[in-house]
Amino acid sequence: MLHRLEVAHDAFYEQVFHDNDNRSVAGLESLLCAPDAPLEFSQQDKCMYWMMYEWFQWWNTCFGFLETQATAEDMGSPAEGR
Repeated sequence: MLHRLEVAHDAFYEQVFHDNDNRSVAGLESLLCAPDAPLEFSQQDKCMYWMMYEWFQWWNTCFGFLETQATAEDMGSPAEGR
């Protein structure tokens, strides 16, 4: 699930940066990163990003908890038949 969220996040940013490049002057300038130029995020873009971020944080917390539980069980129980 985290991988899907990462892919969605990357696709979202690729789309946003591509849209911003299309709004700039055609030519070489559109291929260069201009840190001074503000990016124009629509309200829909912001909402989509926030939703992906919240889902990523939720799944990250869940997997972190499961990993902690598995580690605690491995350390607390004797290795039977290993």
